[in-house]
Amino acid sequence: MGIKEMLIGIKCPRTKKLANCQKCKSPCLPVPLMMSLLSEKEFKPNEYHLTELSNPLRITYLQRKYNYMVEIQDVENVWIGTAIHYYISQFKSKDYIADPDTAGKVEVDKGIFITLTPDLYDIKRKVLYDFKVVKTYEIEKIKDNGLDSKYVYQLNGYREFKFPDAKKLILVFILKDYTIKTRYEKGINSPFVEVEVPIVEEVKDELINRAKELHKALTKNKPPKKCSPEENWNGKRCDFYCPVNKFCRELEK
Repeated sequence: MGIKEMLIGIKCPRTKKLANCQKCKSPCLPVPLMMSLLSEKEFKPNEYHLTELSNPLRITYLQRKYNYMVEIQDVENVWIGTAIHYYISQFKSKDYIADPDTAGKVEVDKGIFITLTPDLYDIKRKVLYDFKVVKTYEIEKIKDNGLDSKYVYQLNGYREFKFPDAKKLILVFILKDYTIKTRYEKGINSPFVEVEVPIVEEVKDELINRAKELHKALTKNKPPKKCSPEENWNGKRCDFYCPVNKFCRELEK
């Protein structure tokens, strides 16, 4: 039996409390749309998705440990991304393996598992793809500062645990805010941007260690260390983008 994620719902834009859209007399959006923003994803206490392990462990720990709400805009990317992934998976090809057939589960220690679901694998060319729905700013950030380490962990983890024959790792960024102006003002010529991720052999051991560390932290009820300046974007993530920041701050009191 799985345990529902600790994300318990969406914060009502009016009351700032947990939204109860089905009973609302004047919903701000159609109820089916609001309900679709939250997935029914479940996890097991001893299974850790590779995406979780690619994020700062303190955030993942707090997301699993505490009930929290999110603003509507916080789940927009995930919502659009889920729809796009589902749509792509409908187009089958003998030369590609797509979600959900890419799913895997690996025991990395006694009773501790890493689960993963790569998006797409090109069998002939041995290319592993992952799709990300982002804003144009993400591409500008990569141009200025290089790839975020979470992408390196994620793509290399997929390769190590599921597709070890992969010779190339490609992130396909889908820019949801792309317009004609983007081409002229930012020099980005398409709403689909491919970025190659370097192959890093030692990622497998690092992910295994992170799974063990997270499992130990959750078992012993002892949070991992605070995010580094790189992980918290020099404080911006803590102040504006972390859904569990209030729990993190309470731990420091």
